[in-house]
Amino acid sequence: DILGTVYNVAISGSYAYAADDGGILWVINVNTPNAPTVAGFVNLSWAARDIVVSGSYAYVADHDGLQVIDVSASAAPVAVGRYTAPGIAQKITVSGNYVYLANSWNLLVIDVSAPDAPVEVSSIKRRDSIVDVAVAGDYAYVADRGLRIFDISRPESPIEVGFINPSGGAFGIALSGNYAYVVGYQGLHIIDISIPNVPTEVG
Repeated sequence: DILGTVYNVAISGSYAYAADDGGILWVINVNTPNAPTVAGFVNLSWAARDIVVSGSYAYVADHDGLQVIDVSASAAPVAVGRYTAPGIAQKITVSGNYVYLANSWNLLVIDVSAPDAPVEVSSIKRRDSIVDVAVAGDYAYVADRGLRIFDISRPESPIEVGFINPSGGAFGIALSGNYAYVVGYQGLHIIDISIPNVPTEVG
């Protein structure tokens, strides 16, 4: 049984991946939704805050940075790589061979093409804490004081191209088509991002 607090969960195929604050990544078979069973687990270095599964790997944001877990064998997941970063990792997203890690006042871009040897290729430093990140195509959408949009067509040198500050700030982001759905202290804001350098609130 999962005994700790779970901050996030990822789904891939017939499995749910849940990382708890006790430092364990649980692999749970949810093929029968009314009777989920633990298929396997692996001990992590630190308590986890977020998790994304892409292909055969789970990418975990924890208090010490990024952990890469090989989950190709669901009964025996294995930690294969780590990138240690200052600050506390909050959120993570994956696009191609790159992980985008919201880490306190930094957005780190980490090359995971070699899962056992993740390498930072760039970082974006902010005065405000970065609390969420989402990626679509050549753009990264970052929540700090507001919503910031970065051109990441060259991951080693991201460039800020757009900014909007919804009332109540920005604490979470979801993307769908030409819209970013941003939550803050004053509820949900719908932002038209069809022109990345001119994001516009529409609802």
